[in-house]
Amino acid sequence: MSLVFGLVMYTILYRRRYLFTDRYGMIVSIVCSSIICLTISMHTLFLLPFSLMILTISNVVLGAGVGVLFGSLVNSQSILSGVSHGVIGSLMGTMLGAVIQNPTLCSLPAAYLNTVQQNMIILSFCTSILVAVTMLVVYFSLRV
Repeated sequence: MSLVFGLVMYTILYRRRYLFTDRYGMIVSIVCSSIICLTISMHTLFLLPFSLMILTISNVVLGAGVGVLFGSLVNSQSILSGVSHGVIGSLMGTMLGAVIQNPTLCSLPAAYLNTVQQNMIILSFCTSILVAVTMLVVYFSLRV
C-alpha cells in the first residue's frame, strides 16, 4: 500500500514539477523519501526471510533510489537531501523491524516475544496509515 501511495504521489508531483520552488521541492523530497523508505524497509524486513545484513543493504539501496526519484523533481540540492533522508528512513525502518521481530536486541523483557506477530501487524497497519496521511498532506499542500 505504501508503495502504491508513493508511486501515485510521484506521478502527481512529476506532472506539476514546474510549479515548485526550490524550498518546496526540498521539503517534498525530505518528507516523501523518509516516510516511504521507513515503511517499505520495515515491511520488507517482515516479509522476506533473508538475513538482517542482506536486507539492510538492499533497503539502503532502495532508500537511495527513492530519494533520487523524489529529489530529481527540482534540483541537485534536493537530490542530495532526498538520498540522505531516504537512506536514513530505510535504516530506521530496518532497525525498527529488527527490534519488533527480536525484542531482546534492545534488552526488552522476554515477555514481549509472545506478542511479536501482533506487534508486527499493528505497526505495519500504523505505518501504512502514516504514509497515507503524509501523502494526503503533501497533496493538500500542492493544492494550496
